[in-house]
Amino acid sequence: MSMTRATIAPSGRLLKRVPSSLTYSARLAVALRERDYRQTLETFEAMRDMRIEPTKLDVHHVAEARAFREGPAAALAALRGVRVAARVKQQACGAIIAACSPSRSRGADWPTAQAAYGEMVAAGVVPDGSVYSTLVYLSALARDYSGAEALLGDSPRGVDGHPADSETLLMQFARGCLRARDPEHALRVLERMKGATSADYAELARGFLGAGHHEGVAHCLAALEADPTALAGVRDELGEFVRRGLERAQGHGGAPDDVIGAVAIARRLGVEPTQYQLVGAHLAHLEKGDGVGAFANYLGMLDRGFALKPRLRDALADQLAQQAELADEAYYHLDARHTGGHGVPLDAVDVVVEACARLGDLDRAFATFGELERFGVRPGVSTYNALLHACVNSRELASGRRLLSAMDEEGVAADAETYGHRCSLHLMSGGRLDGAVRLFDECKAAGLVPVSRTYVTLINLHLRRGSPDDAASLLAEMGEHHRVPENFVRKVREATEGED
Repeated sequence: MSMTRATIAPSGRLLKRVPSSLTYSARLAVALRERDYRQTLETFEAMRDMRIEPTKLDVHHVAEARAFREGPAAALAALRGVRVAARVKQQACGAIIAACSPSRSRGADWPTAQAAYGEMVAAGVVPDGSVYSTLVYLSALARDYSGAEALLGDSPRGVDGHPADSETLLMQFARGCLRARDPEHALRVLERMKGATSADYAELARGFLGAGHHEGVAHCLAALEADPTALAGVRDELGEFVRRGLERAQGHGGAPDDVIGAVAIARRLGVEPTQYQLVGAHLAHLEKGDGVGAFANYLGMLDRGFALKPRLRDALADQLAQQAELADEAYYHLDARHTGGHGVPLDAVDVVVEACARLGDLDRAFATFGELERFGVRPGVSTYNALLHACVNSRELASGRRLLSAMDEEGVAADAETYGHRCSLHLMSGGRLDGAVRLFDECKAAGLVPVSRTYVTLINLHLRRGSPDDAASLLAEMGEHHRVPENFVRKVREATEGED
């Protein structure tokens, strides 16, 4: 005889007396809705004891309950032991795959999700979009990127031949990469997305912020700038990211990419970095070996009236002198500014000329010098010094002398660096030591401190001439103004002691 029993619907209403099979199905639905997985499974066992045939929805409910209570693998094993129709298996496997996502009590289970997907394929059923979405996320989370790409290929096609839910699937792919702490791959996935929404970009921006990945943040920011409302939703978080990055820049610490990225994002948000923060960005570019990036940063500093210490300016010229193409790229920055109607700072031109001098490329140095009139800039002493340096490196005495004459005609006063180059040109032309000493004394008479290179040249000449006392006297004077390398001190001391 068929049993009937009153039962409670999910809404709380008392249902009429119905046949046992439907009553138990309703109990399963109520227990599952209340997330009482133990009751769901006990009810199903009672159905089996009473030999009540479960509906496809019953199987789905039980699979979901078993997956959450005993784990997806146990749920899949139980499902394999039950003969059900393909459509029922599709629903049950979908519930198991959903349960493979990470939760508070259990981590992600990509292998079981793969196996459940295999069961669906073997049964000849096509998973719906939500199943593919979960599978792509889980594969990315496991860093099984080839598996994720295969799923994108398996998913239902749209009229254009691409996955019907390609944007949704790619978004899940990017989410999984970020959750797996692989922001680089997440950015590559994001770059493939053609129809991401502002909400998508805002969500991914937070993920990149959490990973400290400046390129990803900048990519999202570029898209969000067109939607002020969406941008406002993450502006505070972006501001905090920038603040931390700028603090690292000011302290000259942190990874170079983080520092550079923070400064770039700050500018896009309308936050002007301080001089110290820009110096930190300069050092970060130099640490990366990015001389052209450092040069662009230096232009930004000059625009705001900030200068670099001589040693940092020299380090920039050294970076640009690594290859002629780098010096050319720096020059193109200047040309682009002029073409765009912006002023060209003389200090920036001087850095490019100095880089050419360190390359020993006199033609490039003078070609850059020749552009000053077009740029509307008059050469200064540092410009002439850079060209004189190029002449010294190239042993172009005639060109060096013409430059010194031009300085006199233009009324450009020589500085200590100029005197150092004059000394080098004098000795290069076969001049005597006493002539170099006269230039040295003339420099000091002008109230200038000779550069360390001039001291070193004269000390070495005194040693070769057999005048160690004169060398020692100059060494002592040099120590009052410059740091003297220990090995050089030792060299002079040994010569002096040998004389005694």
